[in-house]
Amino acid sequence: MRRLGLICIAGAAALAVSACSETAQDQIGEAAEAVGDDVEEVADDTGAAIENAADDAGAAVDEAGEDIGAAADEAGQETEEAADDAAN
Repeated sequence: MRRLGLICIAGAAALAVSACSETAQDQIGEAAEAVGDDVEEVADDTGAAIENAADDAGAAVDEAGEDIGAAADEAGQETEEAADDAAN
């Protein structure tokens, strides 16, 4: 009789452990999925930020090029005017 009681207790304990293990596995799986989603979101945000920074840098380079071109044109015009003044 005592042996039957121990077997029942051991069986109940085994069922409880297996149920906890399944719950724990489910929780671990859900946590891993949430972490994966967060990593994916951060990677997407980082990629977008890098793309935006590259666009901004390209625009700044374009603007600087335009400014240099305008300054060169102005310097050329001033040089031409100075040469005309010197010739007269």
